[in-house]
Amino acid sequence: NNMIGRGPNDKSGGGGNVVCGGVEALFALSSKQTHRCAQCNREDVKPVRAFQTDLNYPNPKEFPKGDTRVSTPTFSACLAKSLSTSQEVRAWCEGHQAYTRMMQE
Repeated sequence: NNMIGRGPNDKSGGGGNVVCGGVEALFALSSKQTHRCAQCNREDVKPVRAFQTDLNYPNPKEFPKGDTRVSTPTFSACLAKSLSTSQEVRAWCEGHQAYTRMMQE
């Protein structure tokens, strides 16, 4: 059984539909990726699909002081930190037609 949806390589930004296989429909993690230009503040949002997530362990200094219950990070804390990452990247900005610093979230 095939699912209809947007493909990962669809650059139209519109309603371009492609057929997705059953494995992709079951196991892909669909989310949105935001790029915000550091110069002109233009923001682009695009859908992305991932089949893996690298777990980022939280910094132990970020845990509440005096909380003796938390000696090691829980799986849910690692997953939450991994899914809410943001980093600075160099990418093309359509707003002012140049490569520039962008915040990727």
